[in-house]
Amino acid sequence: MKKRRLIPTLLYRNGNLVQSQEFKRFRNIGNPFKAVERFSDWDADELIYLDISSSEENNYLRSDLKTNFRGNVIELLSEIARFATMPVTFGGGIKNLQDVSDRILHGADKVSLNSAAFSNPNLITEAVREFGSQAVIASVDAYHADGKLLAFNRTIGGTHSDFFEHLKLVQDLGVGEILLNSVNRDGMKCGYDINLINKVVNLVDIPVIAIGGAGDWGHLDEVFNHTNVDAVSAANIFQWQEQSVNQARRLLFDKGHNIRPPLI
Repeated sequence: MKKRRLIPTLLYRNGNLVQSQEFKRFRNIGNPFKAVERFSDWDADELIYLDISSSEENNYLRSDLKTNFRGNVIELLSEIARFATMPVTFGGGIKNLQDVSDRILHGADKVSLNSAAFSNPNLITEAVREFGSQAVIASVDAYHADGKLLAFNRTIGGTHSDFFEHLKLVQDLGVGEILLNSVNRDGMKCGYDINLINKVVNLVDIPVIAIGGAGDWGHLDEVFNHTNVDAVSAANIFQWQEQSVNQARRLLFDKGHNIRPPLI
């Protein structure tokens, strides 16, 4: 039986790793490379690294962290790949097939596409044709507003569309997985949107990675108990505890979930 996965997510914004809350409040938490090294040491199944920068120039310069990195997104990714021992999914700023190719060439095992589903669906089709569906993830952000469930896009002026129509679109484009995020629960520590996750899992026939709302390890357990997701991901919660990935894995393994055993 296929193992379920535990996947940390890192958010990179204008030179720093950040914590996010509802996609609109960000707190810098430091070095964009050290966390990759830690998650490798702590035996994460995979890593999702999302560039949510407001510009294409990714400058990083902080003497207090003894880091002197100044470069573009490809140089960033090459440095990430140097530290990573697990598969890396990289998303953000991908506008054309050359961008996809460059990211895979420089260390990404998969790419995550979000804006393309709104502005250039053909890019997703082309990426799947060129690199295979296993290398292409659709990032879908669900947003509850005024009694409606919408698909949200942060980079195209907050574009919205009907969530379930958008979900059908990205699956029909041939992606290999869906990264499902709840905007309303992002950074809120209130738990995952179990109802939403179940609706999505029941509607699609490709793997789903759930993210958004983790406040403690029990929330990850709840997702595995009450949904059929293939993987659970989180961002903020993994940043503040030593051996965080292994701690989460220990709890989930001891609860009897079908995951790889912890290191310690």
